[in-house]
Amino acid sequence: MAGDFNVHVDDPSRSDVKQFLSIIETGSMIQHVNGATHKFDHTLDLVMSRELINPGCCVLEDNCNNTLIDRQIHDVTIHENLLSDHHCVHFCYSPVEIPAAERFRHTVRKFKDINPDSFSSMLSNNLKTLVYSGGVNALLQDYTTAVKECLSMHLKNRMCSPFVSAIRNADVLSARRSRRQAERRWKKHRTDENRSLYVAANKLVNDAIIHAKKSFLDDRLTDADAKTVFSTLNSILDRDKKLLPSKNCSPVSLVTRFRELFVEKIVRIRESHDSTNNQELDQCPQSDNTCSFSAFDVISEENLKIIITKMSHASCSLDVEPTWHLKKYVLYHISALPKVVNASLQSGVFPVACHQALITPVLKKTTLDYQDLKNYRPVSNLSFVAKVIKKTAAS
Repeated sequence: MAGDFNVHVDDPSRSDVKQFLSIIETGSMIQHVNGATHKFDHTLDLVMSRELINPGCCVLEDNCNNTLIDRQIHDVTIHENLLSDHHCVHFCYSPVEIPAAERFRHTVRKFKDINPDSFSSMLSNNLKTLVYSGGVNALLQDYTTAVKECLSMHLKNRMCSPFVSAIRNADVLSARRSRRQAERRWKKHRTDENRSLYVAANKLVNDAIIHAKKSFLDDRLTDADAKTVFSTLNSILDRDKKLLPSKNCSPVSLVTRFRELFVEKIVRIRESHDSTNNQELDQCPQSDNTCSFSAFDVISEENLKIIITKMSHASCSLDVEPTWHLKKYVLYHISALPKVVNASLQSGVFPVACHQALITPVLKKTTLDYQDLKNYRPVSNLSFVAKVIKKTAAS
């Protein structure tokens, strides 16, 4: 992209220049002209190219942060022109072949396609045979293996491309087919009538998409609770994005920096907590009344079922199956889950598999600078079994 932009990029303190440079950065563009291109010593004529178009035409700008800079445009020189107010900008352009973007595909498992009768029968038979013999860790491993076996028998991994299924209804697909036919007819016979038909078909596609979006939102927001309304609005307004620092930092480096920051924060909290507890214990008056806590009560299947049904549907990628699916077949899981929970409470051992959690850095306030790691707090997501054990112990 080249031309007279009539913006004094040589003076970055101006508000219009700041806005212009921000637009360039947002569009991943690089400005190559450095020097005055006007007789009043301002840089008005610019040459820009897209950043990181092809790794083959990029070089390292800085060995410290390994920043890649596009070198499609090179040998930029400015020649003073006596016949015009603007100087002549000469540059060399090396065209490169832009590789086609790979179509993103991901693996999904459609839980709603499971045969309920067959799945519930197999799950019930597998979980009834669980026996507490080798400790709580072995028992939890046997439970996880039994559930995985049932799911693998009734689920198949499918590769699919992401798309908005809400706007791919029959009306939209029919309108698109008619538009393709009208487009081919107009390309073959470029008459005014065929062009009018193609324009009308294109308008029908747009109208069908708008109608499909309206129908989808009407169905979703009708009789919806406040949480669903706000989540839908945030999705429409693009407010649900989780901002993370992105300047000169690879994903691996970013994870390492977050880990070091959160570990340091946890250590400080523990040290302050321990010192505060010691001071409070020293000041606590002695009492003659003594009480002891030796063991947890055994929880029944009925009480554990009540606890599970009242828990949130929130899931974790560490779970064997989604929480909503487990709660749907809770009558069959309830034959094995109390064994795992009671084994943990009676032995005083929290299963090793439940020690793992997924840590997500969340910005403390939306008004804070998202490039500063100190403005984030860690949010951990435990597996569902770990949440059940904690909830049972608390109750």
